[in-house]
Amino acid sequence: MPKWLWFLPVSCLTLTFGYFGLKQGQQMTSLSETEVINAVAGAYVEKTGGDMTDCFAYPSEKDREWLVVSCGTNWLTGIDRFGRTLWIDHTPAPDA
Repeated sequence: MPKWLWFLPVSCLTLTFGYFGLKQGQQMTSLSETEVINAVAGAYVEKTGGDMTDCFAYPSEKDREWLVVSCGTNWLTGIDRFGRTLWIDHTPAPDA
């Protein structure tokens, strides 16, 4: 068997991992803040009947988090750079 044939599986694996790495990078860079806010706001409107304009986002101070989306007074959601929900806090506001 020729020696170059031994490198064929290694090259195929390298190309495969490179392709999947490129796809992950494209997903990460193409996700906009507006898309994230609209997705969380849609869930907020669907579950509470509130208004989409009640929602806004601010940058997170944690390493793994990208944005924290806040809707109303008691709807907080942490989102990472891939658009995944990391945590949800829908604790009702205390009655005054």
